[in-house]
Amino acid sequence: MHVGQQEQQDENESLATQHSAEEDNRNYIEISEKPINIYGTQWIIKRGRIGTHIFEKLFNTKKRHTWVVKDKLTEENSKEILKKIHSESIIGVKIDNIDDWNMFQNTYLTFINQDLKVKLLKCNTLLEDVRSGAEMQEKILKEHLKNKR
Repeated sequence: MHVGQQEQQDENESLATQHSAEEDNRNYIEISEKPINIYGTQWIIKRGRIGTHIFEKLFNTKKRHTWVVKDKLTEENSKEILKKIHSESIIGVKIDNIDDWNMFQNTYLTFINQDLKVKLLKCNTLLEDVRSGAEMQEKILKEHLKNKR
């Protein structure tokens, strides 16, 4: 390698190091290890044959919105969903498809005012909802019987 080539390579490596050290100020959506079920507001976004929105009130304290988007999540779908944000809230978001997740997060970063006191958390787990004490006892009994075998 010639001296001029070595100097150019050193300069390129220096620029690459400087670029990688620059801080990204955008507020990416954090990933939570907790299941979505623990959050008071839950957004589940998944693909389906037809687009629809289902709202459920769980245990009188939790609100779950499930959006089924046709084919894939678009920027327009994402904007419509993000309009549901209310300030000063924590929202658990579950999106299994990575392309849909990237679209949702990029739309969030582009169109949502980062000064809002709202926190979105990406959740990867959805637990089964047990809606009554009787249902819980039945599930516990089944598990005990299953484990006795």
